[in-house]
Amino acid sequence: MQTVTLKAKRFGKAVRYGCVVMMLICGMSWAGLALAAGNVSCSTTGTPTLVLGNVDALSAPPSAVTGSFTYTCTITHFTRKAYGQLCFNIGTGSASSNYNPRQLQLTGATTNKLNFDIYQNASGTLWGYGGIPASGNPVVVVFQVANNGSATVTSTTNPITDLNSAVMPGQNTALAGTYSSTFSGANTAITWSNLPNGTANPSLCGTSSVGSFAFTASATVVSNCKTTTSDLNFGSVSSMAAGPITGTSTLNVQCTNGTPYQVGLSNGLNSTGGTNRSMKSTSTADLVRYDLYRDAARSLRWGNNSAAGGDTLNNQTGSGVYTPITIYGQAFPTATVTAGNYSDTVTVTLYY
Repeated sequence: MQTVTLKAKRFGKAVRYGCVVMMLICGMSWAGLALAAGNVSCSTTGTPTLVLGNVDALSAPPSAVTGSFTYTCTITHFTRKAYGQLCFNIGTGSASSNYNPRQLQLTGATTNKLNFDIYQNASGTLWGYGGIPASGNPVVVVFQVANNGSATVTSTTNPITDLNSAVMPGQNTALAGTYSSTFSGANTAITWSNLPNGTANPSLCGTSSVGSFAFTASATVVSNCKTTTSDLNFGSVSSMAAGPITGTSTLNVQCTNGTPYQVGLSNGLNSTGGTNRSMKSTSTADLVRYDLYRDAARSLRWGNNSAAGGDTLNNQTGSGVYTPITIYGQAFPTATVTAGNYSDTVTVTLYY
């Protein structure tokens, strides 16, 4: 106390001494917070599986799914009351080297991947790994150590967000099958760091792991087929007594990549039995016989018998994109029919 004498002529010097003393005190206080990573340990229970469900690669992907886990972190041997943060980091997983997107790998394959990602919330904030800017930020939990230098932080006292995961759209060429990725070890590290105050700061997340929260993610691409078609129009003729009239239409088929399929055509609404097809007048009961074929020579009838040796279009394999298939039609001579419009409706059946 005797060294501090506040006199007007010595005021400036006394203030400078005061600043030196204050700086020393601040430095000693910060040094007291720098602790070894061994003072924090974390454990988790449960191994959540993010089952993204069945994915139709030809349509919009399913909604995001969530998974959760519980954790307990014990903090000891702090020298005084202080703030810190736990950082929950998620890496790329076993099937990918990228964060955006992450990928799932087809079972039994090495190159077939399905893009997906893991988010901190339903609005799509990427869940990343501290120190890797391209990955996004980890989820951060702030804790405060009491005066006794210890604390217990749990998923009950300090809840974290669920794991939100979704398959990305625009993957129509994905092969059918089950895809998965494992997140364990360094891919799910819990790290920690000191904080100067109670505000989370992902840029300060440490690098020493004090725990992990392993989980797996999986999705199944299911086989599906879709089709569109155009009408087959034989046009206008002056007489049906002459030779046969031919025409074509296009059937567009889209099936999941790698999916084998067959295409069958029904006998229409006016079949008189057996394999006969007929177009019916819109004003009378008159019929005009016609048929549909798989080849330009019109020698391979196209029917709906999908059994071995049947008359469907066989041995087709989906690519994930629309494949145009030509339907060849032929209307047969008919001596006595009234003038007018004739039509029939044929049902397309896809077997896969």
